[in-house]
Amino acid sequence: MSFVAGPARAQMREGGDLSIELIDPDVLRVCADPRNLPLSNDQGEGYENKLAELLALRLHKRLAYTYFPQATGFFR
Repeated sequence: MSFVAGPARAQMREGGDLSIELIDPDVLRVCADPRNLPLSNDQGEGYENKLAELLALRLHKRLAYTYFPQATGFFR
C-alpha cells in the first residue's frame, strides 16, 4: 500500500500568471492490491484498507483508491 499526501503547489509562469497544480489537497490517495487479503482488497476488508481509512479520518481527508495487483513472485 502506498500513501500520497501532497499539498497543491502554486507555480509562477511567464507573465506572472499564478496557477495551481491539479492535486486535490483534501484527498488521501492510496494504491492497493485489489485481491491481497488479509492485507487489502477492493471491498475494503483488509487491515491496510482499515489503516488507510483511519489515517484519512485523522487527517480530515477523503480517501481515494487506485488498485493495482502486485507482480507474481513479489518478495518483501
